[in-house]
Amino acid sequence: MWLTQNGERIASGKPDIVWYFGDTAVIPEVKTGWLNAEQEDANLQLRAQAVLVWLNNREVIRVIVALAQAHGENPMPAEYDEAALSMAYREWMDEIDRCNQPDAPRVAGPLQCKYCPAKTHCPEAHQVVKTLATAQPGVLADVVTLEQLYDACAAAEGVIDKIRAEIKRRLEIDPDAFGGRIVLKPGRVTTPIVDLPIVFARCYEKGISAEQFTAACSLPKKNLLPLLKAATGTKGKALDALVEEIIEGATAEKQAAPSLAKVK
Repeated sequence: MWLTQNGERIASGKPDIVWYFGDTAVIPEVKTGWLNAEQEDANLQLRAQAVLVWLNNREVIRVIVALAQAHGENPMPAEYDEAALSMAYREWMDEIDRCNQPDAPRVAGPLQCKYCPAKTHCPEAHQVVKTLATAQPGVLADVVTLEQLYDACAAAEGVIDKIRAEIKRRLEIDPDAFGGRIVLKPGRVTTPIVDLPIVFARCYEKGISAEQFTAACSLPKKNLLPLLKAATGTKGKALDALVEEIIEGATAEKQAAPSLAKVK
């Protein structure tokens, strides 16, 4: 669905689905990731979708938005009447106008750069990488400086990944795209053991017991899912429960190394 100005398309939104009940529209936004999305009454994506549905269907005077999160919190629907929709429309247009001003600031950061497709040619995003490249976060760096550098890391990582992906794409098309200064090195060759029964039989002949052999092997839980699904036809939560039943008493907890996280 498009937002237009003077016949020109200036913004868009794509709801997963819209249900219409007379003059009321309901937008259930499906989220399959593990992170909680911003709550409905403050979610700008849902707010924009509500405006688009209202503008594109003049019978609608009320829009209800709700998140359907696979792993997050339960839905907390938010409702927009015509007054709220009109206000949201005006605020959206004002925001677009401010963004289009010649002197509008562009601020790179982990949130705004995460899904932005312009990373490879955005001067502000490139500046983040340059800032990190020249930073000297030694033991004498103050807390504020380190925290700012930490925030810049997430944005820089996305830019770096995009640049590397673009270089790789060009080299796959033309191996001499960079005059031999950058090349695609062949990937490392690995030799995983794929026939465990044969290896076990040979080990057994050398005096290795079944217990000793299985102690040296591991089976990730995720590898059990397709096996049990194919064998039993079980799906969804029933399949998860079956996996837990199969591995009960046969697992050991292993905690990964601590990682950094920014608290809101």
